[in-house]
Parts: sequence; structure tokens; C-alpha cells
Amino acid sequence: MARKPGIEYSGALVHVIVKTNNREEICRDDEDRRAYFERRGLYLTEGGVAVYSCCLMPNRVHLLAERGEHPLSQVL
Repeated sequence: MARKPGIEYSGALVHVIVKTNNREEICRDDEDRRAYFERRGLYLTEGGVAVYSCCLMPNRVHLLAERGEHPLSQVL
């Protein structure tokens, strides 16, 4: 079930959680992990999002990010 949208404004700090279905793994090996971080950095940088912390776990990702001018739903 999705959460209700929060109040969004430029500069807001947010905790983003991304989970997989059925506890499937996000990455198979170190090469997949490197590719994930490269893509994540590209998308978030272009969207004006600053990431302060990232935890890549086998079936989920946690980010502490600062929202830019665009809503995170558009950037992610």
C-alpha cells in the first residue's frame, strides 16, 4: 500500500525506500552494483537531488536525499 504524499519543497530532506517484489535481489554481482550506482548518480544529479547517504541491500535501497527543484516522483 502506498503512503500518502508528503509535503514537498525544494531543500527538503527525505528518506527514500525502494523494495523489490518477492524479496528478489537487486544486483547479482559487483558489476551490477557498480552499474546501479552509476545510473543512480546520473539520474539524481540531472534531477538536482543531493544524496547524503545510500544503503544498497540485497532486496532494497535506502537513500537520504535532499530534494531539488523537481519532485522526487519525477526524478526517480
